[in-house]
Amino acid sequence: MKKRQRSSDSSRPTIMPQTLALCMIVKNEEANLGRCLDSVKGVADEIVIVDTGSTDRTIEIARQYGATIVSHQWNDDFAAARNVSLSRATSDWILVLDADEALADEDKGRLRALLTGDGPAAYLLNIVSPVDDRRSSHAVINAFPRLFRNRPEIRFEGRIHEQVSPSIGRIGGMERRSDVRVHHRGYHSGWVDLPAKRQRNIRLLERQLHDHPRDPSAHFHLGEVYALEGRVGEAIACYRTALSLPGLPPANRSVVRRSLAACLLNRGRFEEAWQECRAALEEDAGYAMPHLTGALALGQLGRNEDAVRQIDLYLAKVRQQGRSIHGVLGYEPNPAYARSLKGHYLFAQGRIDEALDCYRSALADDSDSPDAHLGLGKVYKLRGQLREAAAALEKATALFEQMPHGRLMLADTYIELERWSEALTACEAYLRVFPEHVGALALQAQALLKLRRHTEAEAIYRRVVILAPSGMAYFALACLADAKGDRREAAVLCRQAWELEQTDARIPFLLGCCLIETGEYREALAVLLQAERLAPGTPEIEQRLTLLARLVQRERDEAPPPAPLQKAGTRDVMVREARSKARDASYLASHTPYPTPHASHHTAEDGRAPPP
Repeated sequence: MKKRQRSSDSSRPTIMPQTLALCMIVKNEEANLGRCLDSVKGVADEIVIVDTGSTDRTIEIARQYGATIVSHQWNDDFAAARNVSLSRATSDWILVLDADEALADEDKGRLRALLTGDGPAAYLLNIVSPVDDRRSSHAVINAFPRLFRNRPEIRFEGRIHEQVSPSIGRIGGMERRSDVRVHHRGYHSGWVDLPAKRQRNIRLLERQLHDHPRDPSAHFHLGEVYALEGRVGEAIACYRTALSLPGLPPANRSVVRRSLAACLLNRGRFEEAWQECRAALEEDAGYAMPHLTGALALGQLGRNEDAVRQIDLYLAKVRQQGRSIHGVLGYEPNPAYARSLKGHYLFAQGRIDEALDCYRSALADDSDSPDAHLGLGKVYKLRGQLREAAAALEKATALFEQMPHGRLMLADTYIELERWSEALTACEAYLRVFPEHVGALALQAQALLKLRRHTEAEAIYRRVVILAPSGMAYFALACLADAKGDRREAAVLCRQAWELEQTDARIPFLLGCCLIETGEYREALAVLLQAERLAPGTPEIEQRLTLLARLVQRERDEAPPPAPLQKAGTRDVMVREARSKARDASYLASHTPYPTPHASHHTAEDGRAPPP
């Protein structure tokens, strides 16, 4: 601890420098503690650490920094543990940090400048938490009174999400904003102990609500943990309860409504989500996030132009906010995600050039924006620039693995490029997330066919006809049966295909070929005439009709008097009748023996913050 120094000029009043104590509670934080304590070197005059049962090197590391270490029996009460640390501090001011936090290097001087003898009782520090650095690299900023005067009346309250604000309010103290930032990484998406932390928080919040059932803040925080756990229905109930109770100021209610809207969006209740976003903006017109969540809801409702308008409002507000926070919760955005989302809605309206401008602007903000690369892939694919599309989609899926619909689009692009192995790999990645998506299954089967893995392809097509029967899926199975020499099975499958799809000449052509093989000449003649009607002048059909005419003539020579169909006229007459109804002379000749179904392109994802 630094010694206070007196002024050498006895004619002036003595000004004693204000001192600062860092107060912490820890347990098994050897991976984080050094980073935290390094961040306050030259800032804190003393360090008080309350340990609640560490079994790793936490205490050893704390001693290396000269900390006062206090052992405390954990009793499921964060406020009690924090108050133990406060009681052992001797400095004028107290700074509270968690082990997974660190004071921003550039803000050390700013923090020391706040330590004066007059002024407020506490300062709000900006706790910056990354939301998902793999995708949009933005952060949520919560403002908490983490720097306050060392007075016995100022103590924490609450079993979890503990606060000193109530005690500061009771003594008439003021809390003032600051620009000081603290970087928090404990809820980073890759953090290994997140599930354990969430379960602990649920347990403590439930105990808090048992003691204080009408605490709206506890209901809100429980909803937040439930949402992170995927327990969306329970989260919605908690948010609604929090809104029904008195005590939340408008800025806090706005945050609750935005979280509620995100959960409703997750559940597909898009109109309700949009209405909650509107209500959030009525509670606090300066809050930007409801515009972005509202845009997602409007997009799902097909109101793309309104969604674009909300994104523009969002971008305008985050530009105005700059480095400062807003209310109790701020937002440090990466505009690339919002611009990419705007591009998605413009693309849906057919405004392709404007969409392309949005994607390029997003990449100017963040060259590693996966959503911007995804958008470029969509535009390139639409314009037939398949190699460029593949490159953009590869970049998008590499930057953000949890982008299954990007992989589906990439698989379809590979199919068009005839890159069968890569198409198969992309399909399999998508199907691990959506195992019954019919379009992806069809692409997978097509790739397997081209790779001559016929048995696997057949198994996939049989799944497809169960999930969503289609003429093309049945026709693919018919082709496979024909390739194995099973003409009767191929004929049965062709008939099923023809019932569902009567515009593709390949189906009656293959059926006619199978019927010729099985000796059913009259039905073969009828279906080949159907094929001739759909694709007149096709050489393969002409050849089969010529063959069939000879077979029918031989049958006529050897059989009893001909049936009515045989009396209808010569082969030339039948062909002229078929040709009179024809529409497309080159259809069949331009197609491959196997069907080439293509997947539809889905780009929207659900979740609390869905991408385009």
